[in-house]
Amino acid sequence: MIYTRDISEQIIDLFDNILCQHNIFVPSPDDTDEFKNRVVGFHGKTYIDLLDDVEANLINLLKKYETDKCVISNQFSYEIKDNN
Repeated sequence: MIYTRDISEQIIDLFDNILCQHNIFVPSPDDTDEFKNRVVGFHGKTYIDLLDDVEANLINLLKKYETDKCVISNQFSYEIKDNN
């Protein structure tokens, strides 16, 4: 199975780590003044919107190719409960 949400999160985290290393703050529409003084990197609505966009692009890419893998979107792998 391919968990597109997991892969999208990993991609964003690569960029987020760079932002954090350089103490770069990326604004989000849901920021408060107190929050702006404590957080660097992606967060809030900005993070969620970026996650959705990366996942949508990844899904479109995967759909272009024939695959025997089940593509699961909008769900992290750890959200799946094993019924065994």
